[in-house]
Amino acid sequence: MPKSDLSGIEASYLKEAYRLRESGRLPSVSVLAHGFRVTMPSVIDVLQKLERRGLVHRTPWKVPTLTKKGLAEARRIIHSHRVLEVYYGEALGLDETYACAEAAKIDYLIGTKAVERMCDTLHHPARCLHGFTIEHVKNGRMLKPAALEG
Repeated sequence: MPKSDLSGIEASYLKEAYRLRESGRLPSVSVLAHGFRVTMPSVIDVLQKLERRGLVHRTPWKVPTLTKKGLAEARRIIHSHRVLEVYYGEALGLDETYACAEAAKIDYLIGTKAVERMCDTLHHPARCLHGFTIEHVKNGRMLKPAALEG
C-alpha cells in the first residue's frame, strides 16, 4: 500500500480504535473523547470524516467499527509505527518514549517499501519496544511470523 493521504488526527483515531480493539476494549465515542481529551462532538466530527473515506462504519448510539478498508489501513499504520519504534530504539539508540513519539509523527506517512526494508534490517522483530506484537508485511501482504521463514 502506498502512503496515506489521511491527516495526522484521522490516523491517530484509526490507530486508537485498532489498539482499543486489540486490548479488548470498545472504541466508543466517549472512550475516544476521554483518551484524546476532546469533546464528544469533536470525536464525532473525525469519525464522520473517516466514514466518508470508507474507513469507519457508524450507527447511531452504537460503537463505531472499522470497515475492511479501515482495518487494513489501521494495521498498516500500526505496523509502520511499531517497526519505526523498534528501528529508532535499536538502530538509533533512542529511549522508548522518545522513539514512540517520533514514530507517531510519520507512521501514517511512510511508504510500505521503506518499512519493509526496516523489517529486513531488523530481522523482523516479533515485538515493539512496548511489547506489542508486530505483524509483518511482505510484498504488501500481512504475514504471520512463521510465514517469514524460508
